[in-house]
Order: sequence, then structure tokens, then C-alpha cells
Amino acid sequence: MTQICLSPVAYTIGADFTPTSRRYPAADIAYFDRYGRTKTQSGPGVVDEIDLQAKPDSVRAAIESLDVPADTWRFDLEQVPGGSRLRLHAPVDPGADPFAALAAVRQTLDKLAQQLKS
Repeated sequence: MTQICLSPVAYTIGADFTPTSRRYPAADIAYFDRYGRTKTQSGPGVVDEIDLQAKPDSVRAAIESLDVPADTWRFDLEQVPGGSRLRLHAPVDPGADPFAALAAVRQTLDKLAQQLKS
């Protein structure tokens, strides 16, 4: 068992403090049991991300050419300095192996990276 403590280290001066907007819902970036395993409103899932040295338009075109379950997998794409960051969310069916799902997600991201390099 590993025990950790998360302590907020911040304070405000006055009453003009406002929280920042979130890029992703907390459920999409909170990992459970292992890296990449998430729990969303629709149930357990996996998520992985990759930084690509390609413009978002090129990445979108490459995603459309993939043979993936587009009805259940969700791709989040954002532009970052030097290219794009792609996050892939995939649900895990009850009783299915989440490690196999995470491996499939990683394989898809690696395939996409190779496709964009050529």
C-alpha cells in the first residue's frame, strides 16, 4: 500500500480570486489503480495521450483513416507548441481486461504517430 497526501499550497489576498477553467473534466484525468485507467459517468475506461509533431488538421485527417470504434472511442485534440497533443479515451466493458484495452489504445496512438512521420 502506498499512502500519499495532497495538500493545497495556495492562498488569496482579498476577494478577487476566481478558479481557472478546466481543460478536461476531473474524471477524465483522475487515474485509478494504474496509470491510464479512468472511471467516467459511462463506466470504467482507459485514456492515453501522445504529443505529435504535426498540425491538428493533419492529425484529424489521419484519425479519419484509422479503423477504430469511432462510436465509442473519443479523441481530444489540441494544438501545443511544436505540434499537437492527442488524448484517446476508450471505454472498458465490464469483465474485460483493462490492460488489453490500454494496450490497444497505445498501439493505435503509436500507429498514428508512424503514419504521420511518413
